[in-house]
Amino acid sequence: MHALLHDSPEALLVLPPKPVPIGAVTVLCEGDEGSLALALAAALVAGRRWPLRVLLPSGPPTPAAAEERVARELRARGLDAEVRQLPRAALSRELTRSGSAHGLLVLRRGAIATPGELHALLEGCAGPVLLIA
Repeated sequence: MHALLHDSPEALLVLPPKPVPIGAVTVLCEGDEGSLALALAAALVAGRRWPLRVLLPSGPPTPAAAEERVARELRARGLDAEVRQLPRAALSRELTRSGSAHGLLVLRRGAIATPGELHALLEGCAGPVLLIA
């Protein structure tokens, strides 16, 4: 079971039962609301050796060119990132896979549709999860 470290209207940080080193930071960047998650994840990796992985949903309302635009924005900040655009059905599997690899997940609270899906994601994650409003 994960421990709740901080809860506020802006953010919720959930930690695993045992401390783990952060292997990578994975962020789900979905629409305009995902820009805050991306900015926060970019700030977390700046100056550290943590790899940054950005996941984008494919299909409307996310344009096909979003992958290149996000990669270009991050390069302008001096950050290299793996940017992937995936079908919505594959996003939750990829988030769980990323979390089980001792990574920090950063995503909006609203990106997970139901409490059951959120519970399953948290249970499948070996690393911390940062949920932002």
